[in-house]
Amino acid sequence: MCRTKPPAADDWLIVPRLSDPEGASAEERDEYLMLLETVRHELEVEWTQTLAVAEDSADHDLFGYPSMVAYLKHRLRMAGGRAGRYVKNARAAGDNPATLSAWKHRQVTSDEAELLFYTSRRLPDDYSESETILLEMVGESYDETRQLLDYWRSDVNDREASLEAQQERRRLDVTRRRNGMIGGSFELSELAGETF
Repeated sequence: MCRTKPPAADDWLIVPRLSDPEGASAEERDEYLMLLETVRHELEVEWTQTLAVAEDSADHDLFGYPSMVAYLKHRLRMAGGRAGRYVKNARAAGDNPATLSAWKHRQVTSDEAELLFYTSRRLPDDYSESETILLEMVGESYDETRQLLDYWRSDVNDREASLEAQQERRRLDVTRRRNGMIGGSFELSELAGETF
């Protein structure tokens, strides 16, 4: 077991328990939920920053895992999709310090930060150029932020892709799953997508 110096008292997050949620008033439950959300936010940012450092340092190699996702799946018994999402967000947080800072200082919510990190992975060069402007324009809600990023991505894509390039990139992948369902993914031009 690794022994480290305990953190200073002001580095602790202490949350009192609400012993009887049913017996508490609506105001007490409201206050408690807001406290829990604040703590959850702090822990999520701390988790992402720590995971980013662990990924950069290849800590998973020390424990004999081929990747950080494998480490999270086996060592922490995490579902694969969730582990992959956490690792992708940690990598994006390391590459986009302004977005990480905005998230850490609660200028964007955790859901909005995940949207921003996703966008930064899809269009890394364009996002890094526009990161500050996008953070200033973040909407009042998750839906507004998603819509803003959709508009921005379509604007960037319109600038970069002509109709011929869209035609060359189109694809339709279909697979039959074990349960009999058919799944797939596609990239089509706007006209073909609307027709489909």
